[in-house]
Amino acid sequence: MPEKNQGKRIIEFVAASGCKDEPELDENGKPILRRTTAIHYATSLDYHLFKIYNRFDINSVDEDGYTHFHAACKYNRYDIVEEFLNLGQDPDCLPREPNTNSVDSPLHFALKSSYLVGAQKKVIELLLKSGANPNLPDKEGSTPLHVIYHCNRRLIKTFFEIIYRYRSTQRISWVGQCYIWL
Repeated sequence: MPEKNQGKRIIEFVAASGCKDEPELDENGKPILRRTTAIHYATSLDYHLFKIYNRFDINSVDEDGYTHFHAACKYNRYDIVEEFLNLGQDPDCLPREPNTNSVDSPLHFALKSSYLVGAQKKVIELLLKSGANPNLPDKEGSTPLHVIYHCNRRLIKTFFEIIYRYRSTQRISWVGQCYIWL
């Protein structure tokens, strides 16, 4: 009978061996970002995958617009999110191709996350401090306040404290229900 954590052990082995991803380059010598990687397939993200896909100046994106940055936010990997942002990643990480609205913003992923709950506040704060739009709707039209209300109400006070600290003039809207000024 196969061991339950066999996949994790393989990832750890590959990462420990020093294996690093080297993306293919286009005709101008720039990394090709449109490619699906193991990080996109991971159902419970293992930190070791980011040791293999260790280029935070490259944000690989799958066919739906889901990127390595989205994955780091979804799984509350503060250190990885910080690396991406330090290298110029847009905190909203909007799809680059027109008519692509199939993936939520990193802030939505962090707010919906149930992984590493203690790190969740830090990732949300980092995204907002870095300029993430707290009014940006997700693919269903829900704002971050909708997400908090439906997924994690204990974050409401924290969310407003962070907004006040870093974006005190920002108008926070809750479409169709109320508007709140800070």
